[in-house]
Amino acid sequence: MQKYFFRSLYPVIAAFVLLLSATGCVKDEGFDNNEYGIKDPAGQPKGVLFQQARVDADGIQVPTVIGIIGVSTPQSIQTLVKIAADGAVTSDLKVTVTLNNDLVTGTDLIVLDPSSYQIAATEVVIPAGEKNAYLVINIPDASTIDPSVVYGLGFTITSVDAGYTIAANSKDVVLGIAIKNQWDGTYHSTGYFYHPSGPRTMDLVKPLATVSATSVSCDVGDIGSLGYVALLTIDPVTNKVTITDYTTGVPMIQFDDGLPTTSPGYTPQWDGSPLCNNTYDPATKTFYLRYGYVGGTGYRVSEEILVLE
Repeated sequence: MQKYFFRSLYPVIAAFVLLLSATGCVKDEGFDNNEYGIKDPAGQPKGVLFQQARVDADGIQVPTVIGIIGVSTPQSIQTLVKIAADGAVTSDLKVTVTLNNDLVTGTDLIVLDPSSYQIAATEVVIPAGEKNAYLVINIPDASTIDPSVVYGLGFTITSVDAGYTIAANSKDVVLGIAIKNQWDGTYHSTGYFYHPSGPRTMDLVKPLATVSATSVSCDVGDIGSLGYVALLTIDPVTNKVTITDYTTGVPMIQFDDGLPTTSPGYTPQWDGSPLCNNTYDPATKTFYLRYGYVGGTGYRVSEEILVLE
């Protein structure tokens, strides 16, 4: 069984209270130096890849869950096929995508029944002058989707026109398909990112996407663009939020009662700090979060209040 967020709806909840090993320190130093994150494949200036292709720290495929609305009207989901090159394509570029549900094996996703969807076209064409195009999956009747289940479809890029290569590490994608839960949406996030050498205020917009019936993915602080994404699991009875890692391989630590006082230790730097106790307020649709991870020189902690827009 792979170690995804898909276990008994969903993540295996673990309390991480120890500092990371030396491996973790090296990883964090790499982040501080902008040496890693979600980037186009190195050494393939004219490669073709799935934008949403994701692997964990062990190189294993991580599903990207796309929320859909549980209604009877037809709708579609899509995943981006792009080129990793300096400029756009000069003529239409044909990319062949093949359904590959073997990729779903071991993820705890249920393969979506073929009667529930239609693939618009398995040949994706990136038009001249563009850098990307979409593989589109149509769902004629989303009301047939069980809201308690996350389904999955796997796809592989199998061929591309001459002059381009298939990016070996981003040619596969696993799409999770789920009914959007009540926390899915776009939020305005304000807060503070505590860092030994780069502390800063935060004011940004964040999408929170359905992962399961009770969980959403959330960029860590303001470093989501570097591949740091957390999983927020909400208890619908108590509104307590449990925060775990989603993509990075770096254990997330939540601080319910205050900022860490050691390694190196922090004091509140903004007015919202006392409110950040890892809870959700359904009346105002607001998350109050305080969580982080351990880097080479100590804790990095994100305090943020997210309000649904």
